[in-house]
Amino acid sequence: MQITIPPLVTIFDPIADWRKPRGKRYSLISLFNFIVLAMLCGKTSARGMARWGKYMPAGRKSRLGIKPHHHPSAAMLCRVFWQIKPEALEASIQAWVHQVHQELVAAGIARGIAIDGKSIRRAASLGSPNAFLVSAVCHQLRIVLTQAAVEDKTNEISCVPPLLERLLLKGLVITVDALLTQRAIVRQIRQAGGHYLMYVKGNHPRLLWSLEARFAQPQPRNEPPFLYYKSVNKGHGRLEIRELWSAPTNNAYPHWPDVAQVFHLKRKRWVLKPNKYSESYVYGITSLPQAEAKPADLIAITRDHWAAIENGLHWVRDVVMGEDACSTCKPGAPQVRAAFRNIVINLARLAGFASVSEAIDAFSADPTRALDILRL
Repeated sequence: MQITIPPLVTIFDPIADWRKPRGKRYSLISLFNFIVLAMLCGKTSARGMARWGKYMPAGRKSRLGIKPHHHPSAAMLCRVFWQIKPEALEASIQAWVHQVHQELVAAGIARGIAIDGKSIRRAASLGSPNAFLVSAVCHQLRIVLTQAAVEDKTNEISCVPPLLERLLLKGLVITVDALLTQRAIVRQIRQAGGHYLMYVKGNHPRLLWSLEARFAQPQPRNEPPFLYYKSVNKGHGRLEIRELWSAPTNNAYPHWPDVAQVFHLKRKRWVLKPNKYSESYVYGITSLPQAEAKPADLIAITRDHWAAIENGLHWVRDVVMGEDACSTCKPGAPQVRAAFRNIVINLARLAGFASVSEAIDAFSADPTRALDILRL
C-alpha cells in the first residue's frame, strides 16, 4: 500500500509569526524548512546551521525561499527556537503524523506503540523548566507519533492520559515501562479499544509478589502448564538469550482491567569483548489472550518496545543528533528543538531508511534529495 506523506507546510502553516512586519528578511516557513533541511544534513547547532547555510548554492536557497546572497544567522535561528510556542508546534506535528499513522494502521504496518520519557540532560542541568519529555513511538517504523513535556515537580504518570487521548489506539498494543503500569492508564487503553503489555516492579508490591509466587510454585495438576519460548540472538559483539513463560490469569487479578495473561521474562547477555555476563528478569501483565499472543509474540513485542524507544528515539536524539549536549535552556526551547528532531527522524524513517545515521549521511552527500523529500 502506498502511504501518502503530507507536505511539511501542513505542520508549519498554522504556526503564528510573532515577528513585526518591518524588517523581515525571511518568511517563517522558509526558516522552518531551512532548519529541517540543515538537521537532515547533520547540523545540530544554530551556529553550525548558519555556517552551512552561508555556503549553500543559490539554487538550493531559492527552493527554500531564501535570496542568493542571504542566509539565516545563528541569532535568528536561536530566536526561532525561543519564540515558537512548543504546544502549538507539537499539536501541528501530531496532526501531520496522525494522517500517516492512520494509513499505516489501515495497511497493517503499524501494530504497536511504545511510550516512555526522556530528560534533556544539559538543558535540565542549566535550569530549563519542563525538560523531561514523554514520547509515543510506533513499534514497527519507529516514527514519533506525539510528544509532551512533563511539568516540573510532577512525573510522567500525569502526562500520559492526555497523550493517549491524541493517539489512535484501537487494535494496537501499547507498551510502557514499569512506572506507567497504572490502573487508570490500563483502563483508558482498553476503553479506546487497544491492548496493553506492561512490566510489574516494586511500585506495585502486592501484584509483583503475586506474579513471583505464580511462577515460582509448581503448576497444579488441574491447570495447564506454562507456555514457554526461548530466543537466541547474536550480533553487534554480544549474545542474548531470552526465555519467557506465560500463563492465563483466570480472572485472578480483578483490580486490573482485562488482564488475559501474565508472564515471566528472563534475559541473559554476554558481551563477547570484553567477556561480560549479565542476567535480569522481569514480570508483566497483558490484555492479549494466549490465543492471540504466544510467548514468542510477547518476546517480539517487548523487543519492539525497547528497539523503538531506546534505539529508535533516545539513542538517535542523544548520540546522532547531539540532544543531551545542547545548551539551549530558554523556557520551551529544548522541547521545540526536540520537536524538530522528531520531524527529521520521521522523514528519515518514512523515506525508507532504517538508520537515521545513514539517512543523514545520504542527505549530507546529496542535499537535493532532502529538498525533494521536503517537496521544495
